[in-house]
Amino acid sequence: MYPRELTPEEQAWLELLLSRLGSDQEILRAQARCMRVGGECGTGPVSIRLLEVDDSHCVPCPVRDGPVAEDTGIAKTGEPVELRLQVDDRGFISELQILRILDES
Repeated sequence: MYPRELTPEEQAWLELLLSRLGSDQEILRAQARCMRVGGECGTGPVSIRLLEVDDSHCVPCPVRDGPVAEDTGIAKTGEPVELRLQVDDRGFISELQILRILDES
């Protein structure tokens, strides 16, 4: 099952997050073209896609080890989700985090 290509839903979320970037957008778009899902983890409302970038063909992002973009999206179930795109300590995309927004009422 892994590595695998991103699903259409994951690709749409990635595109949403990439559209929110400023100066690093082109670097991370180039990384996204060389990326596959290497695994998944998470519990409860948190789901994380572990992303693998073929770094032999990509330039690292100046941002290191942390979130580069955050936004809110809608899952195919209709639920709102919080989305985060993370880079590793080398400057390569490493995670797409999907957090279900729980209704507190």
